[in-house]
Amino acid sequence: MDVPLPGGSVDQSEDYSPAATVVRFDPPLPLLRAPVPSSAASGEPPVLAFRNAASWRAAWEAAEASLLSQCESEDYSPAATVVRFDPPLPLLRAPVPSSAASGEPPVLAFRNAASWRAAWEAAEASLLSQCEAGARSGCSITASRKCKPPWWKGLFGGAPTDYEERERCEEREMAACLEAAREACVKFAKEKCIEPFRDARIASEGLLENTKFAVWGAGSNTASSSLCIANSQYPFNPCPGATNYKGSDLLDSFWSEDNNIKDDD
Repeated sequence: MDVPLPGGSVDQSEDYSPAATVVRFDPPLPLLRAPVPSSAASGEPPVLAFRNAASWRAAWEAAEASLLSQCESEDYSPAATVVRFDPPLPLLRAPVPSSAASGEPPVLAFRNAASWRAAWEAAEASLLSQCEAGARSGCSITASRKCKPPWWKGLFGGAPTDYEERERCEEREMAACLEAAREACVKFAKEKCIEPFRDARIASEGLLENTKFAVWGAGSNTASSSLCIANSQYPFNPCPGATNYKGSDLLDSFWSEDNNIKDDD
């Protein structure tokens, strides 16, 4: 049907014929099962039942074929189904018994002075890296603000912006800002690490050999040898019978040794 427009012309762009406007749906699928009455004597509600044995058999075969097709399309090989996890990280600290006389519960302690020192250095390095990453973002914004021309310069028809000079200016400001930030980041990392590692516990030398308390695979030859080597690098002798000591005790021994060396010089 042609629709006349207000000017008298006819709009030929739209097709309103039944072939273009009637939406045809697929015929409904037949029901696999339908309600049938129960036996008259039972008085129970109707039940769903297949039409006959042939429809029951056809439904069974169709279900089996569908499940078989899905199984064949899926990859159940070990490469596709096994989830591989990263190996567990070794414990930084493990429980060690408190002194026998105190009767207190076990405490978490580093394996030896070398692991305590390595953990401290790793923590400081991580904090320093994060601090410097944040400083770089802040310094780049600060350098851009300091080196950009004033907003009013373009209002009076001044000389065009020298982008090479601006780039050199930003490099200078960035370098100066990063240098100042690095000093602050080093101080920040040391302040954050000094207190927790000063109060941290370290297992005493010989603990792994002289106790039945299971800690870091006690009794292995490699454990005892590494312990002796580590503690020979960081010498400290706690009180006899002590199972652990604080990091502050180790720091005090370091500082006393440094002072003795200076006095000898």
